[in-house]
Amino acid sequence: MVELSANDNLLEHDVVMPFMIERSHIRGRFVRLKKSLTEVIKQHQYPHVVSRLLGEMLAMAALVGATLKLEGVVSIQLHGNRPIRLIVADYTSEGHVRGYAKWNEEDADYLKQTQEYDFKALMASGNLMISIDHRQWNDKYQGIVPIEKETLAGCMEDYFRQSDQLDACIRLDSSFKANNGSSYWIASGMMIQRLPQQGGKPVELVYDKHDKALSDDNDERALYVEPNEWEHASILFQTLTHDEMTDGHLSPEGLVYRLYHDDGVRIFNPQPVIAKCRCSRERICSVLCSMPNEEIEPLYIDDVINVKCEFCSKNELFTRTEVMDIKHH
Repeated sequence: MVELSANDNLLEHDVVMPFMIERSHIRGRFVRLKKSLTEVIKQHQYPHVVSRLLGEMLAMAALVGATLKLEGVVSIQLHGNRPIRLIVADYTSEGHVRGYAKWNEEDADYLKQTQEYDFKALMASGNLMISIDHRQWNDKYQGIVPIEKETLAGCMEDYFRQSDQLDACIRLDSSFKANNGSSYWIASGMMIQRLPQQGGKPVELVYDKHDKALSDDNDERALYVEPNEWEHASILFQTLTHDEMTDGHLSPEGLVYRLYHDDGVRIFNPQPVIAKCRCSRERICSVLCSMPNEEIEPLYIDDVINVKCEFCSKNELFTRTEVMDIKHH
């Protein structure tokens, strides 16, 4: 993966930016999607409120996926009853995002006409599922939590508490912008987490005045973290606004610094994010090759099979002759 420097102008890039609050057990990440999100949404003709939720989903997938230590894919899925039945967002360890949504046709008019974004109204009830696929280990992890909170961010906080036993604060926002003859989508996500404890007590971080870790806890130069650090960081986190999160002229590092400048913030090299689908003609050929003829036959229309990728809307056409060649090779 290509890495950016923390000194780069992050307004020009879609990124996941890790950071830490100095002298604390709190780490965080900030994601900003603009070009990649606009490209994903342009591949579909979704109602405004559906596109907005997809933006939040992609931002969340990037926040979670950026923690991958090995090559793999993070997929976040919302399974609901109505009006939205399914919405999926993928993030790969290479920084590639993609996503799509499905809804009940009887609710299509409601989705097209409503301008009020209400997560619970869109999903009604259902489950949030996160899957992590590690390529090298051929291993897949899945976690599921019910949709019980009023926001996607709230559901994700439930997931971290239940699956990882970690305190987390999450903020997700998405918006459509149109000005000066140009238009685009923008989504941002921010998450802070308290590091896990050892032996029931927080891992004590000790620093000297030069911010170098000290091995001797009794050293008189040691500066210890405040016991209420999580409460303090959480209160500041709650002051984030929708306008701040979707301000394309406010850089990720600028927003994080605005929030925690009194405590001190250390920014790590951001990871770039781009929109890129993983579909290919070769993969489709492999699927067709594995299917029995009696299942393939109903797929023909005028002796042609049209396979459309749900993520990027790309069409691949296969004639009957081509399918026969695939099956025999």
